[in-house]
Amino acid sequence: MNRGCMRRHIAFLLALALIWNVFADNMVKVQAQGSIPGSQEGFQVRAFEINLVDGDNRTPITDESEVHAGQEVEVKFEWTLDNSVRVPDGEPWTPQTFYIDTNSGDFKYAGLNIPGMEAGTSTSPLPLYANGKEAPVGSYYMENGIIYIIIEDQEFFQNEDGRYGGVSFRGTIAASDDKKDDGKKKKIEFGNESANPTYFLTDTESSVSLNKTTNGGITAREGKLYQTFTVTVKAQNGTITGLDLQDSVYPEGKLTNATDVKVSASTAEEVPVQNFGSLAEALQP
Repeated sequence: MNRGCMRRHIAFLLALALIWNVFADNMVKVQAQGSIPGSQEGFQVRAFEINLVDGDNRTPITDESEVHAGQEVEVKFEWTLDNSVRVPDGEPWTPQTFYIDTNSGDFKYAGLNIPGMEAGTSTSPLPLYANGKEAPVGSYYMENGIIYIIIEDQEFFQNEDGRYGGVSFRGTIAASDDKKDDGKKKKIEFGNESANPTYFLTDTESSVSLNKTTNGGITAREGKLYQTFTVTVKAQNGTITGLDLQDSVYPEGKLTNATDVKVSASTAEEVPVQNFGSLAEALQP
């Protein structure tokens, strides 16, 4: 082999190695359970995200972000499954489980508190959606730092091509024990996604928004008046506890002789149904 050909050959190998390294850096190694040979190679996870949660809004955490201990976050990633990964003909169908071990050295995790990541913790199963379908094809959950993705839909698994989906988990920004970290850059990391936002040790300020609307006018049935209200309460940046809601009757003085007042709610687990003998009793603090 002449020198020119050798140089081209070496350059090709170096380029191939570079492409492989870039590809490998964008993937997290996974393991699989079940009877499918080679499914470790056919199941891939990628496109990791770490977002701050503010109501219905999601904001990616970047180096320019400011985060607070206890602030709510959502982590997510996408998964894909090669068309070659199927249950072999003649073998009985069983739900196929793939798992991602976040305790391994291939998975990076820092600056977050995600339920299910630590030993002795787990999340409840969540519906697994794939290929834009409205109905779930399985479920997923995390336990002791292992993410389990279970495909239960045999028709989808055996016959669908280009299988893909995503999973997400909620958590918070972890609190630091070192006061010197307050106001400093701190690494936030999940999977292959990381950022170094400015970190504040004090908890972020939580807030509540409240909206009350009437559902139609007052109706009369069997000598009684009925009015339905909808009260919507939303918490931003965390969990609100000990909330005390008070209301007043309008117009004042028009219902002073009312009796058999009943205050009820459609979500009785959160707002107990209450019965009162009179309006005065209902309006007591």
